[in-house]
Amino acid sequence: MSEFNRTTPGQAAKFLFFAKPLVWVEGSQDLPFYHAILEGIDCRVEPAGGRHQCERLAKVVLEDDAPFVVVIDGDYELIAGRRKKATRVIRLRRYSAENYLCEAFAIDSVCRNYLGRGPDEVGCESFRAFSELVQKKLLTLVSLDAGHVLAQTGKRALPEAAEGLLEAKGLALRKKRIGELLARGRVGLSLRNRQQYRLAVTRFCKRRRLLELIPGKVALGFVRRLIWVTISKGRRRLPSLDNEGLRLLLVREVWSSGSKLSPDHKTLKQTLRFAVKEAAARRAKGWPS
Repeated sequence: MSEFNRTTPGQAAKFLFFAKPLVWVEGSQDLPFYHAILEGIDCRVEPAGGRHQCERLAKVVLEDDAPFVVVIDGDYELIAGRRKKATRVIRLRRYSAENYLCEAFAIDSVCRNYLGRGPDEVGCESFRAFSELVQKKLLTLVSLDAGHVLAQTGKRALPEAAEGLLEAKGLALRKKRIGELLARGRVGLSLRNRQQYRLAVTRFCKRRRLLELIPGKVALGFVRRLIWVTISKGRRRLPSLDNEGLRLLLVREVWSSGSKLSPDHKTLKQTLRFAVKEAAARRAKGWPS
């Protein structure tokens, strides 16, 4: 990548090099997810290099009406209420793209495909039960993590991976470890702030699942363990199932499901496809005008 392309002005002007509309997303791991949403639409999806760079590109769209699309992860801004709206700047309604893959029907389908079984719901009930367990046991820890991120303390309460919260086998959460993380997470946040963020997360969970607010990598790790435990009950020889392979499987199952899509999925698909078409129309008018 050239020095020109690494700068925000360079990225903002990159659409000039392509004959099709350009969509910026945060990372390369997100590309299969957005390619699936935009199937049938002639456009190009590029990784911007992280949230901060996407925010800079979004500013170009908002201030200069630039003819490209920027998609930004929801992160903990979902509970902060700091979401500027624009047709070609799309902010996810969940923490990240991975959280859109945490759907019972998709997990069930992956499990059934591995087990070679019929339409019985081998993974749905396990997922629902585990989702409720996560919400019950991790709400306070997630609220502390959100507090540190939004207060910009430089600390995190949650580990980077789900394995830091799960026992070595099965779906049990590590009670002692969670207690330690809670104690560490309280450091650096005032009692008022801790109460404020816990209330915000509790309100979020009254209408949505905590799994939609947990960092995507952790949420996907939970799903990976759930699928692994489910298929291990019915197979002697277990398949290799890394996070990247799992992400691709779930992307296929989610976006090919049609009527099973949640309102979040339907809204994202509609708004993104519309934004790409609008970007093409805006570009046709010439930029800058």
